[in-house]
Amino acid sequence: MSTDLQEAKNRIEVGVDSIDAVAETKASLTSRGVPSDAIVVDVRERLVFQSHTLKDRATGSVLQGGYKIARKIDEKTDAACTFGFNVFRSGPTWGEAGFITAGHCTEDDWDGGVDHTKFYQPDPDDITNLVGKEKIDPAFSPSLKGCPDEMDCRWSDSAFVRFTSGAYWNLGKIAKTAIGSTIVSHSYNYRVVGVAPLPTVGQTVYKGGQTNGLASAAVSNTCINYDAPENRVLLCQTDAFLTGGRSGKGDSGGPVFKIT
Repeated sequence: MSTDLQEAKNRIEVGVDSIDAVAETKASLTSRGVPSDAIVVDVRERLVFQSHTLKDRATGSVLQGGYKIARKIDEKTDAACTFGFNVFRSGPTWGEAGFITAGHCTEDDWDGGVDHTKFYQPDPDDITNLVGKEKIDPAFSPSLKGCPDEMDCRWSDSAFVRFTSGAYWNLGKIAKTAIGSTIVSHSYNYRVVGVAPLPTVGQTVYKGGQTNGLASAAVSNTCINYDAPENRVLLCQTDAFLTGGRSGKGDSGGPVFKIT
């Protein structure tokens, strides 16, 4: 049932889901002293409350930033991360569509290098959920400029995953949720309009994650080295402290962006 007070018309409008409820509703209101000529009751479609989240299949199966992706560890175990953002690698005579996620979300974890990890959306329970295969994932190297002694380094914890044939994707779109929520807006999304310049200390940035939804953070340090597991170092990274929402396991690989 829905109700609406039309002050300009001095009417109470009531929506019910069956014709049988019309007379009963009018009788109930008049018994409480509401004039019959001030009552309008009609039949309306029942509201359907949507609870689509970032952990579910992407809306219309169209892939965009922020949604859950997963790979298989073994027959009983999956590892979940977050879809970063769609990209298109172009060249003089070729091109391929795919998406970016965290490098440590692949099967090689913090080892680096391409092992052709298969990613599914939202999970690997069905082969038809396969959306991409790892294509680019640079190896760690001790010879990069600025790499500490006896360590292996990279410039980013990222991997490019090439879409499989038949995958539907939406270039430049990131799923929209409220801060701290994983419930997806079906009316709006974030649209990527360009590449942001290098972040500055104090700047507010946002991150989408399939576990904790949208989070905001303030940039606290720029171009610092991050000590990763297994004697790995990520060079010249940006550090930010959360100011709204949360970030945790499963949010790895999610899109980081600013809102204009």
